[in-house]
Amino acid sequence: MFHELPPEVRRIIFGECARVLKPGGRLVLVDSLQRGDRPDYEGLFELFPQNYHEPYYASYTTEDFGAIARACGLTHIALKFKLRHYPRSRLPHHEQRAVS
Repeated sequence: MFHELPPEVRRIIFGECARVLKPGGRLVLVDSLQRGDRPDYEGLFELFPQNYHEPYYASYTTEDFGAIARACGLTHIALKFKLRHYPRSRLPHHEQRAVS
């Protein structure tokens, strides 16, 4: 939920994670899309914070988490996943139960 946090708090949290991680440990950050991830969603980045009172979302969408990680002594590895949209009737059986 990094998009819920002010930018300065994001940096504090990264610093604390770097402090408590064992050597070779991993910090996994999964959150909302950022600008440039999905060009067809760019227009939603303006509407979402207005419609859902998300005061820190705009800064989150352009935040360079790789730079923050490196500043804290962490190695940044970015993994991008392709989003797939399935009609519910086409979901694999185990996923249909998970969304019920």
